[in-house]
Amino acid sequence: MKKYEIAITLGTILITYTEEVLTIIDFSASTLKPKQRINFMSIVPITLPELLAYKWSNGAVCTEVECIIPFEQFWELYGYKVSKKGSQILWNKLSNADKQNALQGVRKYNSFCSQMNNRWRSKKDPETWLRKEGWRDYEK
Repeated sequence: MKKYEIAITLGTILITYTEEVLTIIDFSASTLKPKQRINFMSIVPITLPELLAYKWSNGAVCTEVECIIPFEQFWELYGYKVSKKGSQILWNKLSNADKQNALQGVRKYNSFCSQMNNRWRSKKDPETWLRKEGWRDYEK
């Protein structure tokens, strides 16, 4: 997940790309009117490579901002509610890139566990999964 800030005269617009595809446009820090928002949505690049190549007009500036992924997002997505304190300590030690990869890995791990149903052991506790960097098993 990558987040970019578009600074314009009427405020700031935050746009988020997940796996290089536009997923969120946040107008809450801007004073754009509804028609201006629609116009912006019609010009904003859909993919990350398009965004990086896009030439902004009217003095608009696009900069990448740090994407902070809170532990609670991982905790809710993982779903197996044991070892919270230890899991949070390990989560806080991860780099932002590893946090992003871990969230993508959790989605794939959850899917795998669902497919296995009861034919496999129980799901690893989240602390073990983080300590052993379980998301690396699901990287491309």
